[in-house]
Amino acid sequence: MRRLTEPEVMATLPSLLQQLDQHSIVITRDGRDVGALISFNDYKLLQQITSPRHNQERISKAVEEI
Repeated sequence: MRRLTEPEVMATLPSLLQQLDQHSIVITRDGRDVGALISFNDYKLLQQITSPRHNQERISKAVEEI
């Protein structure tokens, strides 16, 4: 994961977008983390992991194992 300031991101966005398959990028402003750029594949994975349906399936499976 790389950390870049907001001005660095604005100046290099096209090349950063090409690099997202290799690593995510944290955007900082005034020394604080304010955003992140992640690949679309990582985004889809996060959606699946955090979806209510996925959580319900995981809970059901855990209950069955008890």
